[in-house]
Amino acid sequence: MQALKKLFAILAAATVLLTWRISGKVEVPGRRPPRTLRGALVVVPPEAPPLDHALTVQQPPALHDDEAVPPRAEAPSEAPSSTAPLVTAAALDPGDAHSSDCWLVFGIPTLPRSTGEDYLNLTLESLLCQLPASPPPEGRICIAVYDVRPTASAGSPFARAEQLLRSRRAHPDVRFVRAPSASQQREVEVPARRGSGGTAKTRRQTSDVATMLRTLAPLARSYFVLMEDDWLLCEGGWAALRYLVGKANAYSAHPTGVGWSALRFSYGLNGILLRAADVAPFATFLRDPAAAADNALPDAPVDHLAYRWLRGKYELSRAHFGRRRIVAFRHTLFWHVGGTSAVGNSKSRHQPRCYTQQSEWLFEQEKFHDAQCPDDDVWPCDTRPPANSSAAAEVRRLAAAAVERGAGGARVCGPWRVCWQRPDGEASGAARRCARRLLCGDVAATPGAPCTSMTPEYRDWSAEAT
Repeated sequence: MQALKKLFAILAAATVLLTWRISGKVEVPGRRPPRTLRGALVVVPPEAPPLDHALTVQQPPALHDDEAVPPRAEAPSEAPSSTAPLVTAAALDPGDAHSSDCWLVFGIPTLPRSTGEDYLNLTLESLLCQLPASPPPEGRICIAVYDVRPTASAGSPFARAEQLLRSRRAHPDVRFVRAPSASQQREVEVPARRGSGGTAKTRRQTSDVATMLRTLAPLARSYFVLMEDDWLLCEGGWAALRYLVGKANAYSAHPTGVGWSALRFSYGLNGILLRAADVAPFATFLRDPAAAADNALPDAPVDHLAYRWLRGKYELSRAHFGRRRIVAFRHTLFWHVGGTSAVGNSKSRHQPRCYTQQSEWLFEQEKFHDAQCPDDDVWPCDTRPPANSSAAAEVRRLAAAAVERGAGGARVCGPWRVCWQRPDGEASGAARRCARRLLCGDVAATPGAPCTSMTPEYRDWSAEAT
């Protein structure tokens, strides 16, 4: 019997060896599956490049000398250290059975100003006035407000917004998240890192943004828009944003396309749209920027670190994004009302006009280059599909839809371009209602609600050739 068992063992070994010689590999039993698949799978949205493409380590094309630092735009907030206990996605809204039920999430970190200004509720009003009352075909839109410095005061802008909107069941969803309170966290200073040129406040802010992104990321199924709490959406801005997302995807879907790492349509940390699958890796980088061995300035301001990560400056980000690159929209889609910074920045910060060209106060690979794309509204435009392709037909459809949804502020001004301006004519009354509701003293303003005395300024496109 023992001899027979040995014979069977020898025959089995010979079979495996013969299989290896023929096929070049040995079939082995698979690993035991993890307890949950979510922790084991790399999820790439349908619009993203194939996984083997997205993870290719490759230098992005045409790297510019972007180390000349532009003036600082306002970053979102000063908040508790990320060493505090992490607020989980399940804590966002106990009534929700699913965390990633939002097609697109606007993430807004907020901090009370010492002088009492309520910018947050203005920002929320500007979004709620324009976002659709019913979910678009792609899915629900959500606004996630993140309180980075929780306070017991019922008069804080966050508390006021939560009181007004927490029980709201209309679309879009508004969700409120508090960072751990001071009594629950350890006061730990974020240590200085190599090449440190930043302050403790700068390092702490970067850590706080990382925590906010990690906390809110599970909400988003497809896209995440990073915002600041004192930038208001320009009239027609939602229509422009939908157009931008569709066009960037159409350019990427064509065989000549390379995909995008972020869409850029504002300044500082405001107006950065990411794919949902890219939020967590971005947060991981910000949690410890020095982990990127080729990052000579890990203590740089968080908006500078964000740009360098998204454009593929570091080997870690090139490994994640492959050839994907930042796509800049020609126009800025927000107007800035914050006269008091959450982190003590100068009051002379950039105040761009609605739909003005994105060029000032931005690095080379996140601003729009008119000389390279004079007849387009996205940059880069070197992957523009052929005019007779299905991708080009989709771009034309998106342009027609943008004009229809733009409430009179959009017009097609070329085969590859839509021009945006302040609505006028018959459409002006309905289109301007969102901005008018935000202005102090206007008849449309809600009594007792926060308001701004700053009227949005718009780029005058009347002199442009059609």
